[in-house]
Amino acid sequence: MAKETEEYGNPALVDGSETALHSHAGSGGGANIKSGVKAASTGSNSVTFGTAFSSTPVVTLTPFGSIALRDCLFAVTAVSITGFSFDIDDSSDYMWIATDAGDP
Repeated sequence: MAKETEEYGNPALVDGSETALHSHAGSGGGANIKSGVKAASTGSNSVTFGTAFSSTPVVTLTPFGSIALRDCLFAVTAVSITGFSFDIDDSSDYMWIATDAGDP
């Protein structure tokens, strides 16, 4: 039997209409995932997680909007269980994801 519609837990997270900080605790021993959008200014910036991870997460960061169409330099400079820091060379919005997936 073919499934006519896809079901998912939170349509706003899937369709992108919700852009605030998200936090999804893994249930049954699964991975914790947190994500958000940071309006950042040139230089050093930081993000504090709403709740701490139990171990240091992996963080990915990417610019979006008009800055994504030109060269920019950015780097995550420090990560802890409570947040992370990053440096950028141009003010813009940055999307990030932090997860402890793969951490034994």
